[in-house]
Amino acid sequence: MPEPGSRATVAEWLAEHPHAYSRSELLRVWSRWDVDSAARAGAVARLAPAVYASPAHARDPLVRGEAIALWNSHALVTGELALFLYAHELPAPPIADAVVPYGAHPRTPQGVRVIQRAPAKFRSSPSGVPCVLPERALLDAWHLATAARSKSVFYEALWARATTASALSRELARTPKVRGRRALEQLLGHFSDGAMSPVEVFARTEVFVGTEWAAFERQASIAVAGRTYRADMLHASTRVIIELDGRRYHAKSDRAERDRIRDAELASRGYVTVRLSPRDLADRAEWCRQMVRGAVASRRVA
Repeated sequence: MPEPGSRATVAEWLAEHPHAYSRSELLRVWSRWDVDSAARAGAVARLAPAVYASPAHARDPLVRGEAIALWNSHALVTGELALFLYAHELPAPPIADAVVPYGAHPRTPQGVRVIQRAPAKFRSSPSGVPCVLPERALLDAWHLATAARSKSVFYEALWARATTASALSRELARTPKVRGRRALEQLLGHFSDGAMSPVEVFARTEVFVGTEWAAFERQASIAVAGRTYRADMLHASTRVIIELDGRRYHAKSDRAERDRIRDAELASRGYVTVRLSPRDLADRAEWCRQMVRGAVASRRVA
């Protein structure tokens, strides 16, 4: 905060500082008239009772999280906003979710959805905002999302490594009531059945589905040049491998180099590798199927 007597107006100062501030903090520098008149004029946004920010920063996810913490000292951010704070590559949600203790009846800010339950035993503060743990945030996000959105929430959070399938499974086991529990258990069951990553589960359940793909072996072991490689999917008779590359893991230079060596060694034994990214699978599933069909068909002709 600036020193009392700052020449900048409250609106000017907030515009330069993308954070939420309590009314008491602002009144250390500016008068009640300064703050109230700026709010009435729309030059300052009121995010919650006695919590303010610049209108330019009012939709910033971090500012929204800070505003929840200032609004209620017992509140913890959860759901998709908490997931964003743990992994900034995730989409910022239009609605912020917050957990408050049972019996609390705070005046809920606009754009905030409140959940009442027993205080969390564990918490964290990504970007300085008090949040539930990421596995709890993902479970809440799944529970609160529409049926059409819930799977996307699941995959996006795991792809971004905001949390893990095993941590989510443990949290689900501790939670008696969850909307769409059976569907979530089925998705998590694929990890118990050998799936190594969320992109592999997505491929199994959303892209390569049906009898056409039954000939592909999942997580197949291939011995080459004294090494044993594992293929995400293998069509053994044509030696076509499908590799489902995660965004972070395979983007690292050392991993990319190992992939290059692996592909070369497998190619020397007659294997062809088709690499597909999560974005390929999510945005152009039919194109992915066409690429794999084409690879298999060309090998059969050869």
